[in-house]
Amino acid sequence: MKTWFKIAFISVLVFAGAATASAGVSFQIGTDNFFLSVGDYDYLPYAYQGDPGYSPPRINFYEMMSQYGRWVRVKPFGRVWRPYASYGWRPFTYGHWIYTKYGPYWEGYEPWAWAGYHYGSWIFARRYGWVWVPGYDWHPGRVSWARGYGTIGWMPMPPDGYDYRQGYLRFSGRNNQFSYYDDDFGNDYGSGSYRYGGPYYNPRARDMYYNPSYASINTNLWVFIDGAHFGTDNYADYDLGPDYTRYAFDQRTVRISNRPMEMGVLERITRQPIQQVPVDVRELRTDKQNIRVVVPSGRASVERIRRQSPEVVRQVIAPAFAEEQRQFKGLNSKIQGPVSRIFKQENVPPRVETHSSDQVIDQAREVQKKREQKRIQNMETAKQRTEQLKKEGRIGEPGKDAGRIPMDSVDQHPTIGGERPQQNARPEGQRDQKQKLEQQELEQQKQIQSDQQQKLEQQKLERQKLEQQKLERQKLEQHELERQKQFQRDQQQKREQQELEQQKQIQSDQRQKLEQQKLERQKREQQELEQQKQIQSDQQQKLEQQKLEQQKLEQQKLERQKLEQQKIEQQKQIQRDQQKEREQQELEERRLERQKQIQSDQQPELEQ
Repeated sequence: MKTWFKIAFISVLVFAGAATASAGVSFQIGTDNFFLSVGDYDYLPYAYQGDPGYSPPRINFYEMMSQYGRWVRVKPFGRVWRPYASYGWRPFTYGHWIYTKYGPYWEGYEPWAWAGYHYGSWIFARRYGWVWVPGYDWHPGRVSWARGYGTIGWMPMPPDGYDYRQGYLRFSGRNNQFSYYDDDFGNDYGSGSYRYGGPYYNPRARDMYYNPSYASINTNLWVFIDGAHFGTDNYADYDLGPDYTRYAFDQRTVRISNRPMEMGVLERITRQPIQQVPVDVRELRTDKQNIRVVVPSGRASVERIRRQSPEVVRQVIAPAFAEEQRQFKGLNSKIQGPVSRIFKQENVPPRVETHSSDQVIDQAREVQKKREQKRIQNMETAKQRTEQLKKEGRIGEPGKDAGRIPMDSVDQHPTIGGERPQQNARPEGQRDQKQKLEQQELEQQKQIQSDQQQKLEQQKLERQKLEQQKLERQKLEQHELERQKQFQRDQQQKREQQELEQQKQIQSDQRQKLEQQKLERQKREQQELEQQKQIQSDQQQKLEQQKLEQQKLEQQKLERQKLEQQKIEQQKQIQRDQQKEREQQELEERRLERQKQIQSDQQPELEQ
């Protein structure tokens, strides 16, 4: 029990420290249009194009994009990339279209835009939102096109064979949403005229684009802007948002094309001239193959990126990095030098501000609120324009005359008088004719009074109808206002829910980190215990070895002593043998002496 109390107490301290650290983490970001690098590959093809002395490194998409986002797994595509971007971000929004020999070319302002928008595909995953499926074949921008009355839209196309008709991404084979083409897509219906969208009236396409499942997801997929804003530099300032997408589909005014966009069609839709921009084609090395890279020629494109990139980084990239507690590469980036040269800031002292992560997030939210207010105004303008067109009867169905204005009713006066009276007619005939004329005049007056009465009633009905329409319009406006407020409340709740989930995720990460640290500590303690046991075992073995060595030495000593003793005994034995031999010799000599003595004693006797 005491152990768990200690762990809980330590966890509270760690979470409190983490919260304090989150609020106080310093974050450096460029200011006054000074670009501070996010990673090592920011706007790399432009640096490659504008700096002849720059040699780009070999590219590995997985390593490169890891600096700007996180790799996650989505079946059946495997590893896909989710960018670090602020809430509400969508691909093909922060940038604009230019026209090249390859067709519409997306010029994005995110540091990784040169790769993310021109290789692979974007998909909307239910768990992660927008993620990027990597690829190695270059394209100018893989999107499907749409148009409404006075608006133009696009959405990222998923890999071949996939679509969203069921409300989520799934494989549909050859007969999918992106195999459809509206034959009237590029038509010019004349000033102030339009036709309802073909997909609604095409039975095959209606099931693809006008079913409840697709209606639940289409607001996340499409980006619409007013056609008059097509030539602007940053569509994020003019995005009509998901509410307009829902409105356009509800009103059946959406026409869709999945074919490459031609310049003439684009000019008719946007009602403005389109200039073709020249491009430079180069190659980059990757870990798998050389890939083609295409960038607009000249300084105009670089200047647009130089102007737009600091704000996009500050509003979109920095808040997400701050939430992830990650830092920019900054002045230590490998690309900072080349980017500084192409942005003409190599001789400018770095203008860098340091903020807390909370300040970075709050500043981005303030900008987003202002942009949301402007978006609502643009959306209302586009909706009012369509409503006015419908009210005037200038929207027609496919296959019927579009822009046809109902003709005003023309009063058809009844013919006054019958046959002209003949000059030679009889008086009776004249009287009859006169009575007939009087009767006709009386009937005519009654008809006029009846027409006037009907006209007054019609005017009364029209006034009542106008008042009813006014009330309905006010009711709709009130409902729309309530819906917007509800949407804003939902968005706020969603943001708060996301913040809560992020806090929970942080706490979960902290718990996992504590558990990991605990496991690592236990592992270290176990390793230390094992090491101590090993040391003790080694010492024991060493002692036993020394003991054996000692015993061996003592045994050797004993054996040596035994050998020496044996040697001494042998020497003693030798000495005894020698002594015995000497004694034997002495005895022999004495015997011989005795014999000689005996012989000597016997000689005289013999002589005698």
